[in-house]
Amino acid sequence: MHSTILENEHLSANTLFNFTTKFDYLKSKIENRFKPRLVLEDYTSIGYQLEWALPMVCFCDIRLSNILIHIKEYGNYGIGLKKEWGIEKGLNPLLYISSEHSSLLNTFSHLITDKSKKHAARFFMNFKPYSGKQNNKNRNFYNEREWRFIPNEDIDTYSLGKSDFEDVAERELINSKLFNEKGLDFTFSDIKYVILSDLSEIQDIVTVIANTFSITEIEVYKNIVFLTKKIIENDL
Repeated sequence: MHSTILENEHLSANTLFNFTTKFDYLKSKIENRFKPRLVLEDYTSIGYQLEWALPMVCFCDIRLSNILIHIKEYGNYGIGLKKEWGIEKGLNPLLYISSEHSSLLNTFSHLITDKSKKHAARFFMNFKPYSGKQNNKNRNFYNEREWRFIPNEDIDTYSLGKSDFEDVAERELINSKLFNEKGLDFTFSDIKYVILSDLSEIQDIVTVIANTFSITEIEVYKNIVFLTKKIIENDL
């Protein structure tokens, strides 16, 4: 990896965060690395009558001082990795589409041909509405500054319509297949932060990290910053 100094880099985070709702899920991300899972995306706010479950791993590029709302929405457990790692792995920030009147959508529709449909579908997976509904709430998705990893596997095989996604057995069948495919790897040196629900969980996750990467617990304590929502609220 190489580092380039950008004059306005301070306006965004130099870390990519991934959040989850349970300690066991965080532990799995460390032991097994990131595995894509189906996420239901709703494109109706940009003029497509389409709700499509797609395989991905999602990250946010939000500075710690602004991240509390994201934690409350996506879970008290998280891992923050160096942005250079994400760039090296081919992650990209999403293209946020303001409305169905966006000139970008018009241009995109004219590029689709029978031969290009599969490529177009993968490109479309990097679009997200500027705003829309999520969990019955109106949300501004642009503020999430999402970066996304999309697996190389055939999208037709690993995507579902809304009704199939809502069938738990069908959804988990696809997720288990995705889990067994190659995921998104990282090394110990890529980790900057681990966010936990409570400080009492630090020792358990330190042991997991040390065992996973065959290093000492002292190295883990020296190189990773451990945070909780309460610490962020009080200190940042």
